[in-house]
Amino acid sequence: MPNIINRDSHFSVVTPILNGLQYLPRCIGSVRNNINDCIDVEHIVQDGGSLDGTVDYLSAHENVFKNSSSFMFSWESGSDKGMYDAINKGWMRSTGDFVSWLNGDEQYLPRTLNTVRAASLLHPEADIFFGDVIICDGKGDALAARREIAVKPRHLCNGVLYPFSATMFFHRRLLDQGLLFFDTSYKLCGDFDLILNLLSAGARMVHIPQYLSLFTISGVNLSTRHKSALLTESEAIRKKHGGVHRNCLRRAMLIDRWFHKLIAGCYRRDSIDYDYVIDDIGGSVKKRGHNLGWSFVI
Repeated sequence: MPNIINRDSHFSVVTPILNGLQYLPRCIGSVRNNINDCIDVEHIVQDGGSLDGTVDYLSAHENVFKNSSSFMFSWESGSDKGMYDAINKGWMRSTGDFVSWLNGDEQYLPRTLNTVRAASLLHPEADIFFGDVIICDGKGDALAARREIAVKPRHLCNGVLYPFSATMFFHRRLLDQGLLFFDTSYKLCGDFDLILNLLSAGARMVHIPQYLSLFTISGVNLSTRHKSALLTESEAIRKKHGGVHRNCLRRAMLIDRWFHKLIAGCYRRDSIDYDYVIDDIGGSVKKRGHNLGWSFVI
């Protein structure tokens, strides 16, 4: 076991993967880059039976990743019922005080876990933390910057899951209470259902107004490959959680959210310097996103 300096500093990150070897080493490197004197990390890779060399890569590198006293690495490969089932399995194996999931084509920015740790000390009552995100292309070049505001349930159940999953962190008490699990009948919007379930159960969600992660538009994202099915599934979730049915009322909710984001400055263009990890040991290159807006075109 690692030398845990402060239990508030022990994070478990689950990465569900299926034939994603192209980006996985960078994801692992970005997690390793977050280790410091106050941060211990457990990284669990849950593979769904990849055929692209992912299993060979994980097997060959397992002992290399275990060499750090503050970094625990484990992986498992086998059939599952999809991404959300894989995350459930990983979370059940986790030991951290905070748990999260980071898809194989996503990255944490440096000091992200330290930022979450600091926020947890300021807000010990919070169950969920989330932040802002930089959206990148497959080469790591920034396409857009998404800044968020505090979550309002009325906005969520009449819209979509606005916070990006790569920026979300959950206190372990939600897992211990049996609240932190995905309904695996959903294949595309299970995270949307999860957050609405948690908020309905009284979970407290705090926004960290900092960029925490990189979200990659890789061309193989579930949300971009299955748009029609995604719309159908998200609408079913909205109805399940009491979303309004009349379009005029729903538009009013969306306008209300847009107004709150506008006055918070979330739509201002931003130029951002950031690190893009290029290997599994955390090597990175400096990049700059110039005059980034909220939207993007691919």
